[in-house]
Amino acid sequence: MKTITLSPGVRLHAFLEDRFKSEYLCANFLSPPPADSPANGILLSSMLACGSARYPSSTLLNRALEEAYDTAFSCRSFRIGETRVQPFAVSWLSGRFIPDGFDTEKEALSFLTDGIFHPNVQNGAFDKEELQKQIFNRIDDLHAEKNNKQRYAIKQCLRLMCKDEPFARGGTCTEQEFKSVSAEGLYTYYQQLLQNAPIELYYFGKKDAEALAGELDPLFAPLYTEKRALRRDTVSPLKPQVLRRVEESTAFQSTLCLGFKTPIVLDDPLYPALTVMKEMLSDSPVSLLFTNVREKESLCYYCSASGEPGKGLLLISAGIDRKNAAYAEELILAQLEKMKKGDFEEELFLLAKQALIQSYKELSDSPAYIEGWYLRRSLMGLRDSPEQTAQRIKTVTKEQVILAANSLSLDTVYLLQGVKGGEHRGISKD
Repeated sequence: MKTITLSPGVRLHAFLEDRFKSEYLCANFLSPPPADSPANGILLSSMLACGSARYPSSTLLNRALEEAYDTAFSCRSFRIGETRVQPFAVSWLSGRFIPDGFDTEKEALSFLTDGIFHPNVQNGAFDKEELQKQIFNRIDDLHAEKNNKQRYAIKQCLRLMCKDEPFARGGTCTEQEFKSVSAEGLYTYYQQLLQNAPIELYYFGKKDAEALAGELDPLFAPLYTEKRALRRDTVSPLKPQVLRRVEESTAFQSTLCLGFKTPIVLDDPLYPALTVMKEMLSDSPVSLLFTNVREKESLCYYCSASGEPGKGLLLISAGIDRKNAAYAEELILAQLEKMKKGDFEEELFLLAKQALIQSYKELSDSPAYIEGWYLRRSLMGLRDSPEQTAQRIKTVTKEQVILAANSLSLDTVYLLQGVKGGEHRGISKD
């Protein structure tokens, strides 16, 4: 990877890569969590993906993309920790595969700049009719969210873990917040994003980094303004006592979430050991939770872990029968205690390290995976590659895994309790 600073706050990261038939370029606009809800960011992505001034509908845009040898353009909104990311991405068939000399790169860059600089705007406002359609769609998504019980439960547990922190506010919207977004206000938000947000560009393809920077420089020059300073994620403080919440749901299955906190974050020297510990505890097919909770005791339909490495959050979720909630929690915590005491087999330790090393090798199969890897680390001021991380995994010791396990403390227990045919009563008040 070669990094070139186009302007303060605007950087290009170029990967010279000829294994793929397509080339890829993404401009990621980065913003710290807003004081209000993320409704503006979510709706902006929806509006920008619908078309531009040149192609004022998704039908016209998609037709033009198809004619440009299936060039792809995407615009969406997501967050990494406490930072909201607004990416504009294009991928195009490399020119060496085009028989008639059609300049796919030039066309792709025009789609990209159209998406960033020339949205479908009239008189300082987005199209009001289209905005109402997108608000309706987002509200519909909001209502449908509870159908994915595991995802919903994890989101609720994280919200409770980080109550009163920007992280909790940045991941949720209400129906009223979507409805309150106006066409004029959304355009103002968009203008502020272009001027204030730092930009991280990622390119994968055959073009020399310096040559690409020369092409992008005049295109992105209007964005060379003073950028807002990003801040790294704040480590979430441990609650004085474990918070417990139960929400009932009209479902057969219950979802149990155990939220843990640790001071070990992504740039901590012990983070590789925490990664190995997580693999041993829950991620491996021969992990302690899979072997002892799911297989031996048949207590759960699934048991997996997720987290936010910048905030020191680790969450274990399990699909269970309602009657098994207390015992499942007890047994999950017992497996963690084994890790803390070093009560695990050498074979499990070695298998976990091997699995992680292999997973880092597989990252190189996808530009999107590689981009995600470096983008998350750039927010922490890191530049370590998957290969360098794999080398660190190799040197992790059992003693370090035990230290990492002992850094975990239970913070929040959330149960989405299935009540077959019962009435949904909603979450208990915080």
